[in-house]
Amino acid sequence: MSVNVNLMSPATTPGGNNTYVPNSAATWDMLQGYSKNINSFAVNRVAQRFPVDKANFLYAQWQSVQETRLLGSSAATYGNLYRWPIGQPAASGITNIEQFNFAPAYCERFNFPTVLPLESVEQSAFQVTAAHLGMLGSELMRQRTYSTWYTFQNSSITSASATSLGGGFWSVGTPTNPYCRTGLNAVGVAINQQTANSVTPDKLCVVTNPNTSTKISVAQELTDYLKFLVGYQAFQGTGEIMPGRRFAMDGVYFGGFEFVVDDAGYSTTQQNISPNVMQYCVPDDQAFILSRASGLEGVAGSVSWSTIMHYFYEEMTIEQYYSPNDRLYYVRAITNWVPIISNQGAKAAYIVTAVYS
Repeated sequence: MSVNVNLMSPATTPGGNNTYVPNSAATWDMLQGYSKNINSFAVNRVAQRFPVDKANFLYAQWQSVQETRLLGSSAATYGNLYRWPIGQPAASGITNIEQFNFAPAYCERFNFPTVLPLESVEQSAFQVTAAHLGMLGSELMRQRTYSTWYTFQNSSITSASATSLGGGFWSVGTPTNPYCRTGLNAVGVAINQQTANSVTPDKLCVVTNPNTSTKISVAQELTDYLKFLVGYQAFQGTGEIMPGRRFAMDGVYFGGFEFVVDDAGYSTTQQNISPNVMQYCVPDDQAFILSRASGLEGVAGSVSWSTIMHYFYEEMTIEQYYSPNDRLYYVRAITNWVPIISNQGAKAAYIVTAVYS
């Protein structure tokens, strides 16, 4: 076997930095890079999770209208239909039955795979398999986030501009012209009426992306409120004064609504094409208002007033196996699920457009 002398280093005297071959051992195989933690995705904070034991299933929708009816021939007699005079037969109630329907749905399986040669795994100076596992989990959650908000935008959810709801852009609201509070109040009343008075503003949240959150956070209406909030907490001596936030407005309660900033983004740029153009799953200049009235964990047999339902036949499975025949490691993240916004769930939601422009 011959040695290519051109690859040899020139002869030199020993020094402080030339008596060893640089490698990653000095950093204990540290890996510099980014992979968003699957638990940090904001969609986990707004969607109700519900496991199913069959991939194809039905869910029931209660129309939630009959309980609001007080029937009568005039305002003076509304509700008199239910009077039961002594000695008279009781009303049959045959016309006082609520309507319902079954809606079909099915979970769809997704596979996020990668493949690593045996030599790459065995000789890697860092945890190459673990790094890819983090990448695959993040890919899965980005797809889940994108699908959720795509479904949200394409459901029968009422939408209106910030100006039509509150008189102006949220980004320029002031204490004397509180466009954000006025708009949110209007949405809260509309949702309360649409849901048979079941969903109130304290069960609603406002979801925006970081760009929109930043734009509206500088409005004098909101900055004055935050100053008041800091002063009140300091006076009461309770709670953390303006705890660290992921983004402006994230976790802030305003007018009874909690603001949630969803920073999950995605790119449609092919590999090895530069630059990698990112965009957020929640569009700019929009605010998604939705209900979490029934919590984040679905309860079998209960009535749910949560807007977004994530039905899981398989929530997330990470698999890794080695093929001796191919000398390849196969790694993948798998989910089998469907995001559902029912006709009833849509009543507990609103899309506010043109929030700052």
